[in-house]
Amino acid sequence: MMKKIIPTIFLLIGCLTVNAQTFVHPGGLSNASDLAYIQTKIQAQAQPWYGKYTDMVTNLVTPAWNNASAPQDNGGGTENAMKEDARQCYASALAWYYSGNAAYGAKAAKILNIWATTFNGYSTTQGQSQLDCSWIGSLFAPAAELLRGYTGFGAPQQALVATMFKTKFVPALNKQPVWNNGNIDLTMAEALFGIAVFCDDITLFNAAIAKLNTRTPLFFYTQATGTPSNVGDWFSPTKWTDGLMQESCRTGGNHTPAGNDNGHHTQFALAAALHAAEVAWNQGTDLYATHQARYVAAIELLALQLSSGSMQGTCSDNVATTDLWDTFEVGYNHYHNRKGIDLPNTLKLLTTRVRTANNGDWNIFYETLTHDLDGKGPDCVGAAPVPTKTSYTYSMNEVATQLSAAGTNLLWYTTANGVGASTAPTPSTTVEGSKTYYVSQTLQGVESCRASITVTVENIFVIPKVGTAPLIDGTIETLWDDNTYTQSFTKVIQPTVTNTADLSGTFKAYWDNTYLYVLGDVSDDSKFNDSPESYFDDGIELYFDINN
Repeated sequence: MMKKIIPTIFLLIGCLTVNAQTFVHPGGLSNASDLAYIQTKIQAQAQPWYGKYTDMVTNLVTPAWNNASAPQDNGGGTENAMKEDARQCYASALAWYYSGNAAYGAKAAKILNIWATTFNGYSTTQGQSQLDCSWIGSLFAPAAELLRGYTGFGAPQQALVATMFKTKFVPALNKQPVWNNGNIDLTMAEALFGIAVFCDDITLFNAAIAKLNTRTPLFFYTQATGTPSNVGDWFSPTKWTDGLMQESCRTGGNHTPAGNDNGHHTQFALAAALHAAEVAWNQGTDLYATHQARYVAAIELLALQLSSGSMQGTCSDNVATTDLWDTFEVGYNHYHNRKGIDLPNTLKLLTTRVRTANNGDWNIFYETLTHDLDGKGPDCVGAAPVPTKTSYTYSMNEVATQLSAAGTNLLWYTTANGVGASTAPTPSTTVEGSKTYYVSQTLQGVESCRASITVTVENIFVIPKVGTAPLIDGTIETLWDDNTYTQSFTKVIQPTVTNTADLSGTFKAYWDNTYLYVLGDVSDDSKFNDSPESYFDDGIELYFDINN
């Protein structure tokens, strides 16, 4: 009967510092590219951005602010008044940047001006003062950074605010925390980064790098690096697993359920670490990569704990807090949108709970409104490399050439948000259609914008002309090797074919002024030649559309 075929991840953490820095503005917690993207979403009234923006304006920007002086630090009693000032300031700065409404910018500038002229400073020896300093600095710094382009916040007022930061905030931020809970140190690092960028201060920037690099291994656990040296401050975990944080098993305080702090302070700590890494990233320093194993594991474990309500056996009290803050967007945007890392637990928490609520506090502030970039793709700085060609067209199964471009330290991407590779890809031509590849270059440690290269594969069978006619003798001559236009047989009459060894084949063809020459190469594990008509036996049939 005829059958017819038509990451082990290794990290080396050193003392990374930057010797010279030209700061990018705006380049605090948000950069110009991200802000512009979300601005278009708000203008289009797209969700969830427009809903978050409207909520922020209604609850924080619209309320009047007429204070004559700043609340003064007293070790905790005035922290809520301080927080309200900082939140209204940051919200107003964001609203001005997105809308261009001068009234919003005026409110943010007014709050900063009152603080710059009336605030006495934070204590360097009181734990709550240091924490309040970190929280408020983490809001005021990005607010001031956003206002750089507002005409009502000119050079004299910027200088006043910079002096306030350096004399009233930095002394407390540069001091080793009085308390051993690492969320304080991480939040101090976040505030230092933001202030360093606004003040164009490389010394503060390096101090922030050192603080983050020192505290991260003491707060985020991985099995690969083993028990942290400060294990006595870890609230006695019952199971050590990647992503466990120093305060994961902390209990007590006014939390829900009563006493369950696990997951509460860790949200603030994780947010601070990721915010700090984001500010550094916007200035061309990649601390995300340095601490990737710890941060990725932590964000995924915490998201799983909060989604499931279970601490996953890591703590003696296995019930997770139900307190939930509007964080996770910054880390998800970087590790998933920019780097292509799958974060299923984080995505589930974001889509089912975080983005449908407006829960923010202290340094966790409307992250969906600043960092839900909806797969926008990587941020970039600098010119992309120049591809040798920006488009290629191949026939099916034609041999493709390796892609190439002119540039330095090239990284090649097979998807818009994937992980780059140093080796250029060779496109596949086995499937009809178009595919876009991307390439960037890295200069002075900063990845550039990406150039795109489009490869189109057409299902057109090319038959070249041959100079010397092949012999029809069952032997495949070497001249057939020069013909790269191969087609697979795609139709099977009967019976069912289970694999390529059972039955498969390819063909190619040449022509000259007299004949058409066809080479068929068939693999069949069981051949038949027992029918009265030859076309009922094993064989191949080709159909020609002469008028095509």
